[in-house]
Amino acid sequence: MKKSIDAEEFDYKANMPKYHTAKQMAGFMVALYDSNEVVGIVDQKYDFNLRGQIYPIISDF
Repeated sequence: MKKSIDAEEFDYKANMPKYHTAKQMAGFMVALYDSNEVVGIVDQKYDFNLRGQIYPIISDF
């Protein structure tokens, strides 16, 4: 299998200044599911934000 950095394992703590755990990401998914918003975004500060649609809905074809 070809990998982008040609490594079998990746140490996030050593290579990333900040990251979200799988448990945190699951929490983001639940928050999005429970909200009335349609998009969940992790911004450049690693904060999770819920928001409405990004692109307009095209209703006339």
